[in-house]
Amino acid sequence: MRALILIQGINKKGNYLLDGIGHIASHYDKIFYAKTERTFDVIKDSLPFYLQWIPDKYKELLADLIGFFKNKYTRKSINFHISDKIDEFKALGYEVDILSHSLGTLIALALGSKKKKVTVNKLFMLNSPLGIDSKILRLYVKANMLRFSKYFYCRDLQNVWSDNDFVSKDMAKSLKFVEKRADQSTHYSVKNGGHDHKNSIKKIKFD
Repeated sequence: MRALILIQGINKKGNYLLDGIGHIASHYDKIFYAKTERTFDVIKDSLPFYLQWIPDKYKELLADLIGFFKNKYTRKSINFHISDKIDEFKALGYEVDILSHSLGTLIALALGSKKKKVTVNKLFMLNSPLGIDSKILRLYVKANMLRFSKYFYCRDLQNVWSDNDFVSKDMAKSLKFVEKRADQSTHYSVKNGGHDHKNSIKKIKFD
């Protein structure tokens, strides 16, 4: 038996990840949707004054990243919500996969803690900010995720980015630290796919 947990980004409203998974839904007996859009109320106007100089295209994403990295209570509440569901599925005999998009990929990697490591079968990462096209912001994201992803493990990591998505450019090098906690990993590029999960999701491979 197989269960899929969907973890969306935090800006788009509604269950948008359900749109476009028709071709993979048949592989699963259970699908659980982790709602995240109301978890953070950080908006671009909340950026510190010393960051207002950055290009507009990064402001909303950076505000969300700052909210995620700095809000320990909120991050842990998401962690418990999803990791408890993973435990529940495993107790019932399900093999658990995670499909995550945008900032949802960081939420997935931040699952687990010193007290409780989290291991899943497959992690599908779509359009992750770990590949943001700004070198400074990429280092900022990676530095934080080096701390927060210590206790997450998966057997199969599949990472998909788009060649024209500023949020997730070529990410293979950015994921070396994640690959160390995966038994196997593969990377796929989508041509002109933008930040749309429906384009990236087509690259997912199953055994």
